[in-house]
Amino acid sequence: MNKLIPSPAGKSLTGSASANAAPQNQPYIDLAAPITDAELEQAHTVLAEVVATCGEAYLPLFSIVDAEIKRRAEQRARATAIFEQNELKRRRSLRRKSRRVLVERDAQSL
Repeated sequence: MNKLIPSPAGKSLTGSASANAAPQNQPYIDLAAPITDAELEQAHTVLAEVVATCGEAYLPLFSIVDAEIKRRAEQRARATAIFEQNELKRRRSLRRKSRRVLVERDAQSL
C-alpha cells in the first residue's frame, strides 16, 4: 500500500495515479517512490540554507543528505570505472579474435 502525503507548495510530485490515490485536485507525494538525484540536490541546498539561518540543530539532517549524495557519486564512479574496464577488455578480445581469423585465412590461402 502506497503512503501518500500532501505535496508542499501545491505541486504534484508523482507522475501516476493509483487506486488509493487522492483526488486529482489535491496533489500528493508518493512516499514509496525513489528519491531522484535532482530532489536530493534540492534538499541539500534547502538544508544548507536552513543550517545557515536557523543554526546547527539541523546539521544532522544536512549531514545525512550530504552523505547520500557522496555515496551515490562514489557508486556512479565505481560503476563507470567497471564498465570502462570491461569495455576495454571486450575490445581487446575482439581485436585478438579478428587477428586470429586473418591468420587462419592466410594459412588456408597458402
